[in-house]
Amino acid sequence: WFFEIKAAVDCVSSAPVILDPNTADPYLVLSDDLTSVRYSGNNQLIPDNPERFDSYPCVLGSEGFNSGTHCWDVEVKESLRWSLGVTTASNQRKGGVFFNTDVWSVTYGCSDRLGFRVKQDLERVRVDLDYDRGLVVDLDYDRGTVSFSDPVTNTHLHTFTTSFTHTLFPFFWCGYSCSLRILAFNSQ
Repeated sequence: WFFEIKAAVDCVSSAPVILDPNTADPYLVLSDDLTSVRYSGNNQLIPDNPERFDSYPCVLGSEGFNSGTHCWDVEVKESLRWSLGVTTASNQRKGGVFFNTDVWSVTYGCSDRLGFRVKQDLERVRVDLDYDRGLVVDLDYDRGTVSFSDPVTNTHLHTFTTSFTHTLFPFFWCGYSCSLRILAFNSQ
């Protein structure tokens, strides 16, 4: 229960995550308010800019984080397959290597390669990023956690603890029969 209380206290002031259309794979369609993504099945004719995914149906959040605590909820109940979490700004988006390094995520209905697999049907997933930076005995260190939970039942799903040295961006994998929506955070 400590996890749920800490997450609720830490995340109360978090701003909503907005999707970055310049990173969206051509098979994805974003809502006008940039808070929802769905897999269209149609390869849209959009510019193949350097930051755009081209092998995985992914999109990044528009804002990166390199300090502090950040939290967002994602509605997943309409989706049979999804993956979501955080990745580094420098992670390769072209070709099939995105999930090889610097991805901390949970996944449902997909291979373990796309993240820590959850087996239960969920309505929502809460992502709690704690990017802690500090100074200890004149040595710089970066450490943090990315925790995933079910905010409907207050159930912890998984936590990654690692050393963060780069800016982290929210990411969303949205394949066939998938629709994800970022919700306004509610600590209740």
